[in-house]
Amino acid sequence: MKRHIKLVVSDCHLGTGAFLADGGLNPLEDFRKDHKFKEFLEFYTAGQNQELSVELVINGDFFDMLQARTSSDTPYEIVESIAVYKIRRILKGHPVVIDALKRFIEKGHQVRFIWGNHDAGLWWPGVQEEIKKAIDPSVIFTFDAYEFDGIRIEHGHQYEIMNHFDVKEIFLERGGRTILNYPFGSFFVAGFIAPLKTKRHYISQVVPFSKFLRWAFIFDFWFALLHGIWAFWFFFKMRFIYHPLRFARISKTIQIVYEMMNRPKFAELAPEIMAQHKAQILILGHNHQAAHRHFSDGRQYVNTGTWTDVTSFDPGSLGRLSRPTYGFIEYGHGHVPGDGHLPRVSLRVWKGRHHEWEEFEP
Repeated sequence: MKRHIKLVVSDCHLGTGAFLADGGLNPLEDFRKDHKFKEFLEFYTAGQNQELSVELVINGDFFDMLQARTSSDTPYEIVESIAVYKIRRILKGHPVVIDALKRFIEKGHQVRFIWGNHDAGLWWPGVQEEIKKAIDPSVIFTFDAYEFDGIRIEHGHQYEIMNHFDVKEIFLERGGRTILNYPFGSFFVAGFIAPLKTKRHYISQVVPFSKFLRWAFIFDFWFALLHGIWAFWFFFKMRFIYHPLRFARISKTIQIVYEMMNRPKFAELAPEIMAQHKAQILILGHNHQAAHRHFSDGRQYVNTGTWTDVTSFDPGSLGRLSRPTYGFIEYGHGHVPGDGHLPRVSLRVWKGRHHEWEEFEP
C-alpha cells in the first residue's frame, strides 16, 4: 500500500516575474525561489519518495494578483477580464514553477489551491480556467476551509477585519459591471502598499509592521512622515469618497485602524477556532510568521509561514530571514486520507539540494 502525505505551502506571492520589460528589476516581485520550489516538488516525487501518494495544498496567496499591475486598471474595481490578464502575466512570469506543478501532477499527484486575500481573483471562473490550462485540468480550487481527519486548513485572512471578505456577496454590480467585493485591506495593498514598493521594495515583507514603523520614524524620518500622511489621506479617500457605504460604519473604521497597528495573533485565536470547528489541528498562513504550537489539550496550531524573504524587526530574529517553510502531513502505514485517523503533522524548512554554485537571484 502506498504511503500518503500532504504538503502545505502558503504565501509564495508569485508576481509577474523578476524583471521588467526594460530589463530592470521588478520591485513588485516577491517570489525568487522558482528553482528551489521545483526541487522541492521533485524531491517528494522521485528517488526514495517516488512511491508516495502526495497532495500539494497551496494555502492561499500563491499568486499575488493585488500587486500585479496592468496599464489600464485602477486598484479599486477588478472585473474578470482584468483578473484574467493579471493571472496570465503571473503564469508567464514563472515558467519554472508552472512546469514543476505540471510535472508533479503528471506523476499522479494532486494540487489544491485554497484562496487567500492576495489571490481572491481565483473566484473568477476565467482565472480558474487559465490556471487549469497552464497546469492541468485536475487542479482543485477550494473556497472554504479544507477539513479532513481532524485537520482544518485555511489561509487565515478571514480572521482579520480589514481583510475579511463577504463570501455571501463575493461579487458586486457597480455601474453595469461585475466586480470583486474587496475588503479595505485589499484596496490598501493594491492602492497604497504596491506603489510604495517602487520606493522601498521591502515594505510589504517586514514583521512586525508596528516595530518597523518605529524604526522608520527614527532612521527614515521624512519618508515615514510623508507617507504616513499619504496613508491617512488614502484611508479618508476610501472611507468617504470611493466606498462610503462599504466602510463608513464608525465602529468598523475604528476596528480597521486599530488592527492595522495591532494584527491579531493567530496562536491566541487558534484554540477558539479549533473548538468551534471541532478540529484537532489548525493550519493557517497569511501573517508570514511560521509557527508550530502544541496546546495542553493535545491540539496543535501550525502556521506555514512564507516562501518569500522577510525582514524581521523583532529582537529575537532581527534581520533578513529566508526560510521556505511547509507543513508536512503524514499518514501512518495502513491509513489513508479520509479514514478518520489523525495524521502526524510537522513544520519543516526546505533546505534544498547542495549546489557548489547557483544562479544569482536579485
